[in-house]
Amino acid sequence: MVTETIGVALEDVGAVRDRFVFRPEIALLYDRRFGLEHQLNVTAAVVVEATFAGRDPAATLAERFGVDMDRAAADVTRFWQQRLAAPSRRHRTRTSGAPVRWATVDLPFPLALEVELTQACNWHCDFCYNTWKAADAGGRRGRSATTTRRASHLPMDLARRIIAEAADQGCLRMRFSGGEPTLHPEYRGILTLAADSGLDTELFTNGTGLTRDEAARLASAGLRVVLLSLHGLPSTHTRMVGNPAAAEHTWRAIRASVASGMTTVVETLICADNAGQIPTLAAQIRDAGVEHLSLMPYVPAGSVDPRRPIALRDVAEVIDRCLAATGHTLSIAVPCAPRHCLRADPVAITPPVRPEFHNHCAAGILWASISHDGRLRHCPHSTATAGEVTAGIGPLWRHRILPTVRAALTPAGACGGCTQFAACQGGCHLHKITGYADAVPEESLRPATGPGRRA
Repeated sequence: MVTETIGVALEDVGAVRDRFVFRPEIALLYDRRFGLEHQLNVTAAVVVEATFAGRDPAATLAERFGVDMDRAAADVTRFWQQRLAAPSRRHRTRTSGAPVRWATVDLPFPLALEVELTQACNWHCDFCYNTWKAADAGGRRGRSATTTRRASHLPMDLARRIIAEAADQGCLRMRFSGGEPTLHPEYRGILTLAADSGLDTELFTNGTGLTRDEAARLASAGLRVVLLSLHGLPSTHTRMVGNPAAAEHTWRAIRASVASGMTTVVETLICADNAGQIPTLAAQIRDAGVEHLSLMPYVPAGSVDPRRPIALRDVAEVIDRCLAATGHTLSIAVPCAPRHCLRADPVAITPPVRPEFHNHCAAGILWASISHDGRLRHCPHSTATAGEVTAGIGPLWRHRILPTVRAALTPAGACGGCTQFAACQGGCHLHKITGYADAVPEESLRPATGPGRRA
């Protein structure tokens, strides 16, 4: 019996299938409850395949590899015990230099989508990535539309359509951003619909509206992750975002999110102006109960850009100081995927890099972004769009975005001979993409199977 092999004392098989999604084409087991990605080796994939197919995984394993049934049963039990206990330990989703099947298969639909709900925002960050505030040649950025009357919102009927297609096509995660997404007049309904549709739901917010009551309400509606922007100690943060109440509101939101039980991630821009404060900030957020910090190295735009960038190797030193300040209890990541050699001009390297830099964002390979006016692109930082999602997210993804990103990721120069290229893919490729390919035929895509398996 499958139940006996896994262990009824842990969870029954139905609960395992409810909690996890198996994507065999990229050897991925996704924990929907905690948002963890488990990359599977051949043996593990056999165990999961058998479990989801309703066969006895121990018997399947014993037959496939010619091992004793008792040993196979012990291995299967240990495997599921480790997967079920994974949220209680530090977890790495990918390993530098290892074969990464996610980078070699063209998925028929993104595994994750980031959806902009609105242009409206009550902050005026002089480093904002929103494309409607893109810097001019001198580095000057536009200001936010601070009222919902002046801003463009994603229409509710379009939000419903996006969520329905994503859920039907096996998308795993949906992150809502803006602008400031909580200024969308129907943001609660949109988040609830996404969660009710089975999508792992996240909110990227500045925290203005996230009181303790609101956080509890969103958590009960199914929101799992809150990402909160915090860019330094109070005076620095307030100055950088152009709102005198920003620090007070963000810290209130951090405490509310932690109290609600949602996973709380602090997102921090790091540049030469605030780098010295980051270790103190890390200690403060850890004391508040936050377990995750994302550092986003600033990329300047134009000759008068007020922000000074910081070298990636200096970012690594800041991370060391943050870990020391928090007793290595804070999980730190650099989500915008720098080159693993940590150099402006790439060089081939052989040793694995430190874990905070070890992955790649996979924009246009695993995930995509939808603008507030309903247009698909590979990354929310991109000014190029592949078309309106009313034409179908899947076709735009397969025929325009994937071919363009594949071409942009073709290794050249030092990257071509680097043992880490399979993991880092040469770092951020945003600057390589100024438009998307014309439609390509289905048969030219790298084969992948359908959306994935869940109960």
